[in-house]
Amino acid sequence: MVSGEGVTRTGETIKSGSGNKLPIREPELKREYYFRALVLSHLLNTIRESLEDSGFLQSEVDVFTTELAKLDEDDQFSVLSIPFELRGRVFEKYHEDIEDRRTSVANAVRDICQKNKKYGFTVGYHLSDHHIPKANNGAWDIKGNEFDDRDNRWMAYYSEDYLNRYKKKSGKYLYVVRAEISPDSSHKRDLSNKWGRASLLSIIDECDMREIEQGINEAIKNEDAAPQREAA
Repeated sequence: MVSGEGVTRTGETIKSGSGNKLPIREPELKREYYFRALVLSHLLNTIRESLEDSGFLQSEVDVFTTELAKLDEDDQFSVLSIPFELRGRVFEKYHEDIEDRRTSVANAVRDICQKNKKYGFTVGYHLSDHHIPKANNGAWDIKGNEFDDRDNRWMAYYSEDYLNRYKKKSGKYLYVVRAEISPDSSHKRDLSNKWGRASLLSIIDECDMREIEQGINEAIKNEDAAPQREAA
């Protein structure tokens, strides 16, 4: 799941190939790996439901997820970065095109990927200690509530990965948001700690962070126990 590009294994640590970051210890890299896997699994379940709600047949949903699985992980997250408020309309339009034989399910996946990558769309992670409800008009977003002197405006923040998540206070709710990493985007990025910020963040999905952490712990426990079972 997690790419090994730019990463060098050195004893008990994993070092960034850039050489300008502190070494990442092996257990932390494991947690990142399983975090991404769990979030990806959660988003795939959400996408399946959205496709079904948009009129896709079960066989078409299966083709969609099969084609999605052929992409590398970064491209999968790019496809899955469609915000909640847009997802229904986007999938309904593709379903109409598929029904009218203007495109295929496989081409729809490739088209979504190409368009989202063009604008640098991917996923980011915003932790909150309170539930953020959907608006009556279908919007689901996070408005900036912290004033940022660099931008002279109120901003909302997200991390680009698990290791750089906001740790100063626990967040029960993990909001997967659309991150924008294109140089032309209105989102601002802090590459030193892999954070992004914008005045408004569009929510893709919501997870229970405690369940995610529990899933990570269980996955690592099972992985560590595997050699012992094989030896027995």
